[in-house]
Amino acid sequence: MRLSLTVAVLASLCAAGAAFSPALVSRRTLVSSSSLLSTVESPPEVASTPSASSSALSGAEIKSRTEATIGKLREKDSKSPQLSKADIKVVFEDDHIIVVNK
Repeated sequence: MRLSLTVAVLASLCAAGAAFSPALVSRRTLVSSSSLLSTVESPPEVASTPSASSSALSGAEIKSRTEATIGKLREKDSKSPQLSKADIKVVFEDDHIIVVNK
């Protein structure tokens, strides 16, 4: 009696738990069943061949682009107006957060 009751309760819990588990849907199934298929652009496929690595950037190119971006940001930062304490109004202050209105 106890065994059958335990099995029945476990079966109902498993069935109820399956209702809340996420469904495994592949991307192709989701996109192909969409009515907006003509307006959806799929991401480019990444090739796993050696030719894909030849189009990748080298370390020196990445570093030069990063330096150029940092230079642009520093230039923009130097042209921006400086904030003073008078410009910032503290709205709320706590041990973990400070909310300001500038």
